[in-house]
Amino acid sequence: MPIVDLTIVALTLAVAVWGYRQGVTTAALVLVGFGVGAVLGSSLAPLVLDDGLRDPYAPALAGPAGLLCGALLAAALERVGFVLRESLDERGRLDALGGGLLAGLVGLMFVWIVAALVVRADILRASIGDSAVVDALNAVVVPPAPLLASGASDPLSGLSGPAANGPPAGLNVERDPEVRAAKASVVKFATVSCGKGGGGSGWVAADGIVVTNAHVVEGADLTAVQVEGKGKHHPAEPIWYDKLNDIAVVRSPGVRGAPALPIDVKPEPGTAAAILGFPGNGAYEVKRARLGVTSTPPGFKVEDGLRGRRLVTRMIARATPGNSGGPVVDLDGRVVGVTFASETGGYNSYAVPTTTVARALRRAGPPVDTGPCL
Repeated sequence: MPIVDLTIVALTLAVAVWGYRQGVTTAALVLVGFGVGAVLGSSLAPLVLDDGLRDPYAPALAGPAGLLCGALLAAALERVGFVLRESLDERGRLDALGGGLLAGLVGLMFVWIVAALVVRADILRASIGDSAVVDALNAVVVPPAPLLASGASDPLSGLSGPAANGPPAGLNVERDPEVRAAKASVVKFATVSCGKGGGGSGWVAADGIVVTNAHVVEGADLTAVQVEGKGKHHPAEPIWYDKLNDIAVVRSPGVRGAPALPIDVKPEPGTAAAILGFPGNGAYEVKRARLGVTSTPPGFKVEDGLRGRRLVTRMIARATPGNSGGPVVDLDGRVVGVTFASETGGYNSYAVPTTTVARALRRAGPPVDTGPCL
C-alpha cells in the first residue's frame, strides 16, 4: 500500500476514534461547521482579488481560506457540542458509533480537499495519483480538482451551416450489438483550466491514445480521462492540438488495454450512426444520428471567430454539451466522425471528418501546448 494511503487510513482512523469518544452530537456539529466554513472561506477569500472568483490566482486563496475557515468554525461548534453532551445524562453505544462515523467522514472530506490542492504541485502529483483512497473519492466527486472546479462544462461549439438531408436514424441504433460494444472504448474527460472544471468525451484510437476535440482540452492545466465514465481517472497529456479543425489527441498510459475503435475514412452520406458520449458530463448515452455530406462550407465560422477552410461532416442528430469529442460510430462500430458542434435548439449537428482524424493520429507525437487557460 502506498505511503500516502497508509497515512490517510491512519489519520482517518484517529479522527474516527476521536468521534467515537465525543459522540454523534459533537461530531455532527463539527461536520456542519467544517463544511459551512470551507464553503464560505473558499467563496469569499478570492473576492479581494481584482477579478474575484475569475482571477487566475483565485484557487491559491480559495483552498487555504476554505480550510482555515472550516477549521475555525468546526472548533467553535465543537465547544457547543461539549456543552450539549454534558447536559445529557447518559451516552449510548449508537451515539458513540454515530460520532465515529461522522468524524471519519470529516477526515475523508479533509483528504479530498487537500488532494485537490496538492495535485496542482508537480512534485506531489505522482504520489496523489497512486493513491487508491483518493481514487475512490474521485469516483464520487468529479476530479482532478473538485474543490477548485466550479461548474464543469463543455462549451460545445455553435455552427451555422446547411443541414444534412434524409430521415433520422432508426430506433434500433441504440440496441445494435456493435454500437453497444463500442462503449468500452469511450472515455469521459475531466479538465481544470484557470481553476475551473471542464469536461467532454473522447475515444480510444490506439493503445494508450485518445481522440477528442481541441476545445475540450484547450488551455487545460490538468487533464484526466475515465474509461466508460467510471472508475479510475487517468492523467492525459496532449500530443496533437489543431484548433482550426477542433481535433486533439492525448496520450494516457492508464487506458492501455482498452479496445481501440476502428476508423472508416470514407463513410457514405446517409449512413445510420450513433453519437456516443456523456451529455451534460453525466451518464453515458447513445444518441441516434444520420450522416450527411462532408464538405467545406462557404463562409465557415465557429462562434469564437476562428475562420479557415476545413472539412465538416453534417449530421441529423442532437448533440449537446458533454458530447464534444465523442465518437460517431456506424452499425459496424467504426468511427465515422467526431462530434464537435451543433445548431442551437435544432437537430443539426456537425462532426470532424475521419480523414482529418486519421491525419491527426499520423502526426501526433511529442507533447504539445494547448494555449493559455481560458
